[in-house]
Amino acid sequence: VEGKCGREAVVSTQSTGVSKKIQETVDATKVVMKIQKQTDDSIEDILKKIDELEVELAQGQETEKQLQSNLNHIQDNQLLLRNQHKARLDKRLGLFRELKENVEELIEQNVVSAEQYNKLQAKHLKAKSDYQTVLDQKLDLETSVKEIVKVTVSYIVKVQCSKQG
Repeated sequence: VEGKCGREAVVSTQSTGVSKKIQETVDATKVVMKIQKQTDDSIEDILKKIDELEVELAQGQETEKQLQSNLNHIQDNQLLLRNQHKARLDKRLGLFRELKENVEELIEQNVVSAEQYNKLQAKHLKAKSDYQTVLDQKLDLETSVKEIVKVTVSYIVKVQCSKQG
């Protein structure tokens, strides 16, 4: 009877040790899964921001094209009006004031368009910079996640080895 109890006690002690190891492994796995979830959420947020920045960048590029087209149109009109102005000066001195006002208005529009173009160009460069920053952050995050996983796995292995050996 005593031999039987002794064996049952050894089996019970071994079973308890295995249960502890299993629980520690489960706990470590939960930590890794939590970190992975947070990483996935962060990556998803970064990808959403990248998508938003790409849309904003595309809109900025389209607006830039429209402004450049408007600027070219204004410059073409300005040139045309200046040529008409020269011809009319030869024929009618009275039209001088009217044409002068038209040219000044076009010049003001040209200045406004140029300012808008410059502002848009600055936004475009900022969006490019933001996009690069987000890409850099994504790379840093991926590197950090890999390092965390590596350290966690190393820790789990070390704990397992120290308990076995």
